[in-house]
Order: sequence, then C-alpha cells, then structure tokens
Amino acid sequence: MALTYSKKTLFLNSLLEYIAAILFFPKMIWLKKQSEKEQKRILLVEPFGMGDVLSLSVMLDPILSKFPDAQIYLLTKNGNDDIYASDKRITKTFTAPIPWSKVSGQKKGTFNEWKQLLKTCCEVAKLNPSIGLDTRSEIRSQILMLVCNCKERIGFKNYLNTNINVQGFLLTAIIDKPKAMHRYHMNRLLVEKSLKIDMPTLSFPTFKPNVNAESYDTNKKRVLIHIGARWEFRQWSTDKWIELIEKLKQHQDLYISITAGENEKQTLDSILTQTSIDGNISDLEVLIKEIKSTDLLICLDSGPMHLAQTLNIPVLALFGPGDFDLWHPLGTHDDTCFNKLACSPCLQYVCEKPEKPCMSYITVDDVYNKAIKNLCLGD
Repeated sequence: MALTYSKKTLFLNSLLEYIAAILFFPKMIWLKKQSEKEQKRILLVEPFGMGDVLSLSVMLDPILSKFPDAQIYLLTKNGNDDIYASDKRITKTFTAPIPWSKVSGQKKGTFNEWKQLLKTCCEVAKLNPSIGLDTRSEIRSQILMLVCNCKERIGFKNYLNTNINVQGFLLTAIIDKPKAMHRYHMNRLLVEKSLKIDMPTLSFPTFKPNVNAESYDTNKKRVLIHIGARWEFRQWSTDKWIELIEKLKQHQDLYISITAGENEKQTLDSILTQTSIDGNISDLEVLIKEIKSTDLLICLDSGPMHLAQTLNIPVLALFGPGDFDLWHPLGTHDDTCFNKLACSPCLQYVCEKPEKPCMSYITVDDVYNKAIKNLCLGD
C-alpha cells in the first residue's frame, strides 16, 4: 500500500504548483533562452534527511562516467553540510534552513530562515546550473530549482511512492516511473531517462568518503548498534536493546559497541550503565569510521542504515512505520526485521495503534537470530 495524503494536502499541492507556474512564468521563458554552457553544472536538490541525501550517491558515478568534467552541486538543509565533505564527486554542498523539512516545530519558517534560504539560492544561481534534478518530484524543490536559475529542470510526475502527482508546469522534462519503486532505483531511473545514460547494475559502495576504517582486533567479529532514528515512532524500546545486547554478549568471539546521536544521549547512557559495553555519541566522521570497521550494523530505519548500505557494510535494519518498499536496504548481505500492518506505511505524525505500535511487534529473538545468522555464528 502506498503512502496516502489527505485530499486537503493534494489540493494545496496542486494550488501551489499553479500559483508558482504563474509567478515564475517570465523566469521560465528567460531560462529557456539562455545559451548552453560547455561544462555541465548539475544541481541535485534534496531538502530532507541523511538517508535522502545518501540515496543520491547512486547517481554520481553514472553522471561522471558520461560527463567526466561535470560539476555536481547539492542543495540541502542545514545539518547535512558534512555528508559529502570528503567525497570529491560533489563539487560543493549548499545548505540553508528549509522549513518544510523539519521533523517538528515551525514548518512555516521564520523570516530569517526564509531570508537565509533565498540568500543561499542566490549563491547557487550565480553558477547558472545547466540542469537541476528533483528526485522526489516535490513542488517546493522545483521552485528552488527555478530560483537557482536551473536552465533544465527535471523530475518525476509522482511524488515518491504516494498519491501526490504534479502537472509538471515548473519542469522542462517530466519522467514517468512505476508508482511503487525503491528510492535508489528511482534516483537511477531519473539519471537514465533525463541524461540518456545507460545505467550499470547497482552495486555498492556508492558513497565514497575519504575516511579510513579504524584498526581493531581481527580475532573478534564486531557488531555496532545504532539506536537512533529521526522519527519517534521508529524507535525500539530501551529494554529490548538491553536484552538484545545481553544475548549477544554470550558470544565470546563478538565485540559489541553502541552509538547514537545527541538526541538519544539519555537512552544511550541508560543502556551503557546496564550493559557495560563500549559506546559513545558519534559525529559523522566518527560514525563513518565505526561503520567501516564493523562486521554488522544493527540499527533502525535511519540515516546510519543508509551509511552502512552505501558503504557496502552488512546491515540489519528494524523497520516500522516508514515506507519499507521505498527504503529497505538492498545489499546482498543486508537483512530487515519488519512486520507489515494494515496501517503501514504511515505519515508518522500520530500512531493509529498506540496500545500496540508496529515497532513492538519486533522481538529480541527476531533481531538476535538474524544477527547471528548474518555473522555466521552458531547458537
């Protein structure tokens, strides 16, 4: 079942597209008349989280294989600044506060946030990007491409795997795709159709940061547990994390560590106190080193899941309310724990079954057994 938005949201989305098409009509005519630059300047627009931004990594090598001298730029929200800092395939990342990408809080944005967003778009506009790619097919991203002076603006007709469709008024090319599709394949399809590139078979790693793995004792297999997720309803209970760790500790040939983001510090401290394993709050560079050094990452539906997948590190991901078809890991050594309910996927603003949320259906034994199988350990 696809993620379904309300009739009000569909109406407002269509209204925004019509208004934007009228307001930006003169600019679209002006951009159409601009001469093509010899060097390709390609702008990728992705306003949302780490996983969304990392999903763009599957596009980079194919683009550069056809246009070796292309400059690829990324426009994204604050907090994603460092993701591609050491991956030299991205020429530059531009960040700004993007109000609608907030998980919670004032999504209408403050005056200063909108001012900063406009200022950043004006900086990008000076580059005169030849192509803008919107892999989400989102009206607001398409407006950003116009403000950024993208001569060609390419996106899909359908917004992700939902019931939202666009008319394409703001685009120079609109690409059809299946209604249900994994985000990585979706991004690759946009490159294939829009830039006329014969795409190779998807293989990992696709994310290539210049960060080395940590050295460690090779006599033990390493398990890294990341307990954080962007959305409240994706969380797994602290008690279950503790129980899982205690079961894994029975294997003397395992080294187990745990990590989290700043928002999970209290939960992390509680788990560390009760399990006596190593753990820390990791910034992005440290997290990349830790993931590169592990034999298995156990995590939630989150950015670290995509870090592991795009780095070609085995991952065991615990899925709940998110869109499984859109985001499940694709690596040959990856696995998931997921119990599909009738209300899945949901928008994650409220839980329809708070007395028995979907994440509660994932048992410790489910995760433990799949972890042991992945690590090729006996009971």
